[in-house]
Amino acid sequence: MSAAQNASAGHDEPLEESAAGREVAADSLTPLERAVIELEKRRFRYQGSKEQAIQKQLGLSPVAYYQQLNSMLDNPRVVAAEPLLMNRLRRHRDALS
Repeated sequence: MSAAQNASAGHDEPLEESAAGREVAADSLTPLERAVIELEKRRFRYQGSKEQAIQKQLGLSPVAYYQQLNSMLDNPRVVAAEPLLMNRLRRHRDALS
């Protein structure tokens, strides 16, 4: 549905971002940001597995990793690249505070 059709149909909500737009946003991510996103997409079975993966794959301490992730949650460029994941993680962060 085009923007004009959307407006004429009485829909006020914005149209979803296209896949091409997300690809452009994803291209603007740093290698570290991409690696953090990929790690956050994974599911870990055992306690401590994620922390081991953080140290082994990224060479970061868990504290440095979570500081990086927290700054990414507030970065509009990163949110534009991975909106579903970032919004889910933001809700989780906000529920803890």
